[in-house]
Amino acid sequence: MAIAWTGVVGGSIVSYPAWVMLGPHQSWISILGVIAAIGVITIPILWIIFGVSRMAFKFRPKPSIMNYLLFTWIVCIVLTSFTIMKTIKEYSMEAIDQNNMTLSSISENLITIKADGNSEHTLRLNFGPLQFLNNDGFNAKEWVIPVTEVVVRKHHDANTVKVTKKLLARGSSNYDAKENLKKISTEVTQSGNIIYVPQGIILGPNERFRDQRLVLEFDVPISMQVEIDPNLQLRSYQVEEMDGIKTKF
Repeated sequence: MAIAWTGVVGGSIVSYPAWVMLGPHQSWISILGVIAAIGVITIPILWIIFGVSRMAFKFRPKPSIMNYLLFTWIVCIVLTSFTIMKTIKEYSMEAIDQNNMTLSSISENLITIKADGNSEHTLRLNFGPLQFLNNDGFNAKEWVIPVTEVVVRKHHDANTVKVTKKLLARGSSNYDAKENLKKISTEVTQSGNIIYVPQGIILGPNERFRDQRLVLEFDVPISMQVEIDPNLQLRSYQVEEMDGIKTKF
């Protein structure tokens, strides 16, 4: 039990920059919530161990110890619930912005989508739906988080390439969500048949990730092929064709 608890604490310390970035603005709430969550899980396991020891070895802990564990467990539940509610509150409002652009004439039936210059951040650290990129790993002072989703829609009646840019972000209020929108780079540039798109946002140690997303929808002719540069780190990539949907992540 002690070894497992030590491993959980050690892992939480190492991954501190990642889970704090996803939690409330006050770092101490995230730290308190993680400690409380460990207690919520650990104390019932201790009760089970004490129960087995009582049946097998007739060992019975002092009532004061059991009362102390019960009180601590209730406090941990309250603190964990507080942290969860505080985190949900900071994701409660969503802001959306959208605009369209038409790309200039493309001479070939091939479009290549590349990164706009942040491809030097190559180390990928996966945390569920998020992929943190930085050469310094957990010791990084800045984190690059992929936020760009690319959707390619092929139409029979399309003769030009149109791009719809949709920005989404969350926050504790409408103002906070709109401020988080401003952290997303929306610049899409063209050089011949190559389209350069932003692949992530850079967050410092005191900034928080609030599910920022940049959805780029490319409407292209059915005959046009679209390639993604392997160095481009996307949150998701999807191709919609007339005969169905093919999704790549």
